[in-house]
Amino acid sequence: MSAQKYPTINRATTLYNTLFNHLENYTRSNSTAHPGVKEAASHAFEKLKKYYTQATQPVYAISQALNPRCRYSWWSYVGWPQDWIENAKKQVEDEWAKYVPVSSQQQEPSFDADYDDYEPEDIEEDALAAYVAERHRPRVDKLRFWKGREEASGG
Repeated sequence: MSAQKYPTINRATTLYNTLFNHLENYTRSNSTAHPGVKEAASHAFEKLKKYYTQATQPVYAISQALNPRCRYSWWSYVGWPQDWIENAKKQVEDEWAKYVPVSSQQQEPSFDADYDDYEPEDIEEDALAAYVAERHRPRVDKLRFWKGREEASGG
């Protein structure tokens, strides 16, 4: 899972979840799979869990939260337990707090500022909160989108 021209870290968590779901289907007691397949799936599930624990670093949660198609709602959609979701959100927000841009109201005033003309600015909203709350947009066929724009411009 790598690419030189685009990031792939956000796909790691979704891929792990897909693999877990497939393996769970084979390991269920009502599965019609051959017993050998069930046993192999069970071993694969345990091995995958070992590697998945290494994928709980904040970068994975951040990549999901910043993915425009996922944001904070993806974890609920795929059935994560609520405590996992809260932990992932906390990881994202803790990292954001380390690097959140300083608003213009929090900056040190310059010594030559004229306080007689000072008007307080509106409080800026948190960019992360605004982003994850923004509505999701449907998947777009990129080639059709750009072809339509090209035709509309007469090109």
